[in-house]
Amino acid sequence: MMQTAKEATKVLNSYTAIDFETAQCWHWSICQVGLVRVENQIITEQLSILVQPPHNYYWNKFIKIHGICPEHTADMLPSLDVVAVSQAPSPES
Repeated sequence: MMQTAKEATKVLNSYTAIDFETAQCWHWSICQVGLVRVENQIITEQLSILVQPPHNYYWNKFIKIHGICPEHTADMLPSLDVVAVSQAPSPES
């Protein structure tokens, strides 16, 4: 089914952007996840989640870039636990 130009524009004006910060150069060393929902070019929701990278180990260069350090994530869920929680069925299911 083809979309009209107006329908396509509506889809492009509503989206969710996601950003990851890492503690090291490895993609699996996530220390923060950020999400922003945009609808009709207006930010409607924002979410930022701190995550403990493996062994809560950071490279100093990355701390200088994003300002997140081991003290910020010491009590946070490890990244694999965050993935497991996000994939768990909701209580309503």
